Amino acid sequence: MLQNAESRSTFSYMTAVLKRVAADLRAGENLDAYVTIVVAVTLAVLNLLGVVPTSKLSGVLLAVLALIATGTLATRARLDALARSSASPNSPPLLQRFPDSYQEDLAAGGDLYLGGVSLTSLFPGRVHDLDRRLRAGERVRVLLVKPGTPAVDLAERRMAIPPDHERRENQIKATLGHLRWLLDTAGGRLEVRFTEQPLPLGWVFVAPDTSRSTLYVQYYAFRTRLQSTMMLCLRPADGNWYDTHREQVEEYWNDGEPWGGS
Repeated sequence: MLQNAESRSTFSYMTAVLKRVAADLRAGENLDAYVTIVVAVTLAVLNLLGVVPTSKLSGVLLAVLALIATGTLATRARLDALARSSASPNSPPLLQRFPDSYQEDLAAGGDLYLGGVSLTSLFPGRVHDLDRRLRAGERVRVLLVKPGTPAVDLAERRMAIPPDHERRENQIKATLGHLRWLLDTAGGRLEVRFTEQPLPLGWVFVAPDTSRSTLYVQYYAFRTRLQSTMMLCLRPADGNWYDTHREQVEEYWNDGEPWGGS
């Protein structure tokens, strides 16, 4: 009975192997490997039978080695293509901090669109950069969560520390104070709007509609105690990732309420 079981197991294994070989041959896959196996086995049998002497095998062996090398190169090419596909620009990496270009883009020229709950990470440190942009005739758009709305409370409740509604309101009002200063001193193409939507992300959109267009996105985490949250650096070459986030930025802006300046 044991021998019968072993025979059935061997037969099943050989059947599976033959099916795999047949499937590969029909699909035109692994042909180099199968040719190498057939040639090697044939030469070994002929050598054992004395038909092909060992002295005449060297040339054939070199041909087999060349075939193996060709197969190896083809396999490497497929693996390289797969690696390039997995690292496609349409799948941008998730970041824990923005690249060095972030600070460079904030200091450079070009239109600039900003959005976030209070943007305290940018104000007041970038006020003079914004002033320079506005004096150069560039457009600056700023979207903030509207004070006194439930969206402020929701933003505060996302924090890992105890919520402080008044603190968040004061942060937004402080940013508005800097914007008021920019309006009074630089004027220019500064536009400010409020949103009552609970923003899930903040953004810095640099030089839209130019070859330098870059969209830096930071997602707001829920009660995380980590020092960094999920970030993306998106450019037009990133395809749908860029297009989707740009559309969201525009929709939040279009849904916003213009700030009266007071």
